[in-house]
Amino acid sequence: MKRGCGLLFFLAWGVVGFCQEDSAVTPLLQKGYYLDAFQYALQRDIYYTNFPLMLLASRIAVTWGSSTNGEYFILSNSDGERRGYYFPVALVLEPFTNLYATNEGVWELLARYYDRAWQERWPLPGEKGGKRFLECLQRYLAITKKADPSLVAAQVPILSMMGQTNAALDVATNLFRRYPREFRVVYVYADLLRQIGERKEALRIIQQYYPYAKTESEQIRFTLLSGRLYLEEGNPREALFVLEKSLLLSTNQEVLSVLLDAYRQAKDWRRFTERALLLLSLDPENGEVLSLVGRFFILSQQREWSEVFFEKALEEYGEFPFRRGMLYFYWGEVYRNLSLSQRALWAYERAKEAFLLVDPLPTESLATLEMMIYRVKTP
Repeated sequence: MKRGCGLLFFLAWGVVGFCQEDSAVTPLLQKGYYLDAFQYALQRDIYYTNFPLMLLASRIAVTWGSSTNGEYFILSNSDGERRGYYFPVALVLEPFTNLYATNEGVWELLARYYDRAWQERWPLPGEKGGKRFLECLQRYLAITKKADPSLVAAQVPILSMMGQTNAALDVATNLFRRYPREFRVVYVYADLLRQIGERKEALRIIQQYYPYAKTESEQIRFTLLSGRLYLEEGNPREALFVLEKSLLLSTNQEVLSVLLDAYRQAKDWRRFTERALLLLSLDPENGEVLSLVGRFFILSQQREWSEVFFEKALEEYGEFPFRRGMLYFYWGEVYRNLSLSQRALWAYERAKEAFLLVDPLPTESLATLEMMIYRVKTP
């Protein structure tokens, strides 16, 4: 579905911004050969100076490429071929903005790029990235005859982050009145209502829209938001109902994290432990996951169930020294925060033994351990 929508959008944009290469690129995109389409553009402009070609390459990267920083993109073909490229979209396109200041395509694509940076938490996000997104969006809106409501809606969380809550609410409310069945419009409006404390209204809007959710991703995001709203309303049982239903669609890390809070609030520690182990199975070396699980045990003063969790986790995922060391370390953190100094020291020492077997030595982890051992020994 995502690829189909991306292709339709690409073709619509091509009429405005780039037509001469359409006959060569469109068949590649239709067949899912995104890497070949990207290479086609780069091979015809190795110096990155041809505006139409760079606009084409940038759109392919932003629409179909995967990235963690917005500079290095991985693209693939439908036959499984994959390749990575250093292609910093902003640095490629920004130099063209003076000469092509009235070109709708360049501002629209830069807005999409900065929006994606915001959503995927590339290094640029924050106030600087948010401001640049708003600048590009305004340039796009001043030129286009028909703005994409999803892109316009992207400004709502950014305005909210900048403290411009009233402006964000005005934009979200007006968009919702015009596009009550547009996924992103509905989502940002409901999420903003949640932030300002209008939780019941946010839930009503989500429930009203949910039958129109078209994709699995949309359904997951709405059930996740619903779960958070129910938790904030002090209703963990309703949160558990919608979140567990979401897990039938996908084993989603974010959903599982919120589920843990719901089971903690419901005091159902058996199910909490089961879901915590499932979350850990997605990435057994994820310190953030172990920190989250440990924090919930600490908040609820749960020594017994923390021992059940860490013993099971060691049995299932502690075969490698680094993982074993991580598990013992966070177990020690739980004991320390529960004022069980001798048990904490025991766990830290086991963690140290495990880390010393890792090659190369995890020097930062060992240094942190030494500090924690010192703190426990000298309260």
